[in-house]
Amino acid sequence: MVEYIRKYKPEYSESVNDHLSPLLTHCKMLKSLYGEDCTVIFAGPCISKKREADLRGDLLHAAISFQDLELWFQQEGINLGEMVPDQSDRFLPHSSFDGASYPIEGGMLRSLEKQQVPVEPRQMLSFSNIHNMDSILKDLELLGGDSPVFLELLACEGGCINGPSCINSSGTAVKKKGLADYAESRPAVAQAYEPCAAIYFRRDIRESVSAVFEETDIQDALRKIGKYESGDEKNCGACGYSTCRDYAVACLNNRAEPDMCVSYLKTLSEKKANALIKAMPSGVVIVDSDMKIIECNRAFASMIGEEAKAAYDVKPGMKGATLEKLIPFAPVFEGVLTEDTVLTDQTFHMNSKVFTGSIFTIEKNQAAGGIFQDVTLPWVQKDQIIKQARNVMENSISTVQQIAYLLGENAAQSEIMLNSIVSSFDSEKKEDHNA
Repeated sequence: MVEYIRKYKPEYSESVNDHLSPLLTHCKMLKSLYGEDCTVIFAGPCISKKREADLRGDLLHAAISFQDLELWFQQEGINLGEMVPDQSDRFLPHSSFDGASYPIEGGMLRSLEKQQVPVEPRQMLSFSNIHNMDSILKDLELLGGDSPVFLELLACEGGCINGPSCINSSGTAVKKKGLADYAESRPAVAQAYEPCAAIYFRRDIRESVSAVFEETDIQDALRKIGKYESGDEKNCGACGYSTCRDYAVACLNNRAEPDMCVSYLKTLSEKKANALIKAMPSGVVIVDSDMKIIECNRAFASMIGEEAKAAYDVKPGMKGATLEKLIPFAPVFEGVLTEDTVLTDQTFHMNSKVFTGSIFTIEKNQAAGGIFQDVTLPWVQKDQIIKQARNVMENSISTVQQIAYLLGENAAQSEIMLNSIVSSFDSEKKEDHNA
């Protein structure tokens, strides 16, 4: 919720509590108790902890989800269900008591009550579900009044028990009841840990203040995501930011990556596909369900004729042109479009030209494509002759191999027969001699 307010509700940024998050506070406590060189790893249902690990590697070495942990157990052959639980407290320095209710909505406030921490002002409210935060903040503005309110805001509905990386599929009520029972069963911890008393728990200035960038830096960042002019800025919000400009600033702050922009990735993939199509020596055309051209290359336009070639030069790609007006075998595309199939090595005639090629489904009932060669061209004929010659050679070699096999088999059989005849004559001679 702190990140949400910084990005989308900056007018409330000054009101955010200036203490470290409970996780980073815990990290500082552990390093105070066990030394600065100890390694701290977090495992839980919250993916935002991964960002905290990225920002504060000095405190939190790594953060993994419960799903990551479960996968790790599987890889190591560890089955928790087969293990006998140890009744003694294995948590160091001890199990949670004051913070046991933290994972549920209102848990932070209950923790403050358990510790009897004097909080001013006394009006404390708890809300969850990030989708409701806009209306909640607006409602508080309407209330007005001089008495400030302390808000516990949780992005996940019901609290951390419904974090995005939970592995328990139980309902919120079941989870709340189970955790509340556990929290009430924990014994109070009387021992105080003096080293923790002197820990500075305030947020660092680097966490709360974003860098200020020059307009030239922002424009450079926009160009890196394909926004060269104001018309390129769609402000669709798919990246998680309200405007393309906010997204560019986030990229400069290392809070976002260029590949988070959907429109940029779409444009980039289209450019790559178009570049490949244009570079192909064969004629390529892609059509939609209405037999309108989505994309074609110059080789395809040249194969059709001078008029199509001239049209392509005026409007590269010939997008929107009707395929049926360009080639007589357009109905073949319609058949392929509905069948989700591929027709290979087909022959098509148009005027004095002969085309060979393949027509295939790109997306059933949505798009189909074709790749063609004009076999009447001299260089294509030469390639066809070479191809046919190779086929003849391969067939000849195969035939010779079969003949050699048959001859070898026949020779072997003949040898066996001759050896048997010779053997019979030798035996007869020996009998006559003995007689």
